[in-house]
Amino acid sequence: MKYGFLGAGNMGSAIIKGMLKGGFDSKKIFVYDLSKSKLDLLSDECGIKKLKSEEEVFECDIVVIAIKPTILDENKMKIKEMISKLPKNPKFFISIVVGKSLHYLSEIFEKTPIARVMTNVNAMTGSATTGYCLNEYATKEEEKLVTDIFSTLGIITPVEENSFSVFSAIAGSSPAFCYMFIDALARAAVRGGIPKPLATKIAAHTVFGSANMVLSSDKHPMELCDMVCSPAGTTIQGVCSLQKDGFEASIHNAIKAVMQRDCEIGG
Repeated sequence: MKYGFLGAGNMGSAIIKGMLKGGFDSKKIFVYDLSKSKLDLLSDECGIKKLKSEEEVFECDIVVIAIKPTILDENKMKIKEMISKLPKNPKFFISIVVGKSLHYLSEIFEKTPIARVMTNVNAMTGSATTGYCLNEYATKEEEKLVTDIFSTLGIITPVEENSFSVFSAIAGSSPAFCYMFIDALARAAVRGGIPKPLATKIAAHTVFGSANMVLSSDKHPMELCDMVCSPAGTTIQGVCSLQKDGFEASIHNAIKAVMQRDCEIGG
């Protein structure tokens, strides 16, 4: 089984590295990217084979589409025509292209098993949260292949496609919001006199530990919040300040904005 990657950017590279750590054979992984420097770097680092054209990618059994949505839009008909001329079509397409529905993908990859997948940047550290859905041509065999590949990056869960915009916002975009929160905590600590590198480390570990508490506890997150807030104490003052300044509303608005853009990209 040959795995072909169209795109060697951050996410494509992270998936390939995860596959290798998970025991996939580097000799069976092939990649093409317009950027020769990206190809050379990934090939040297991972020992996978560089391809010379998009056509060679589509000669593989399993094809992972890891390019930007605008690039897919621009090359939609070219790819469709390219595939139609192949003596043997790929057996399975996996798309991590943001915003592109199974219906959109099926217009390019006709009557073929397709998986739509959304993972996140935390794949680079093996801590990704990944969601997927499948078209009507995909079987349990293809589903297992998707879970085998993406479980090497973190956790993976099936998601109904009509919830994909929400999932994309919560899992795909929220790491950026988390980084902003960590940096805001660190900057506040700098104001209090702690050096930025140490402040960032403290903030990141605190957020990491708090996330572990949510995952390991059967308590609601707000119950955990209440546990930290002593009556007339310091923490409750900070919580009330965040609520007064619209902390939760800001998060809701950010998620709404992501979902709106996701729909725009999907056409």
